Amino acid sequence: MSNKTDLTEYSSQELSLNVFNDEYLYKQARRASGHSRLRELASEFFIFDDEQFDELCEDWDADQEEDN
Repeated sequence: MSNKTDLTEYSSQELSLNVFNDEYLYKQARRASGHSRLRELASEFFIFDDEQFDELCEDWDADQEEDN
C-alpha cells in the first residue's frame, strides 16, 4: 500500500500547489538542481501525471527567475 497522495484526479495545478504550499517540500525543492531532481522529490510524496509535472516545472522556473 502506498502512502503517496494521488493527485491525478485533480487539476494540472495541484502538484504545484502542494509543493509550493508545503514548507518542507519547498525547501527541499530549493536545494534540488534541475527538473529531474524535482521529479524525484515530488515522486516521493505524490502520484501525478505528466501535465501536472509540466505545470510544476513552469511554475518552478518562474519562481527561480523572480529570485534572480
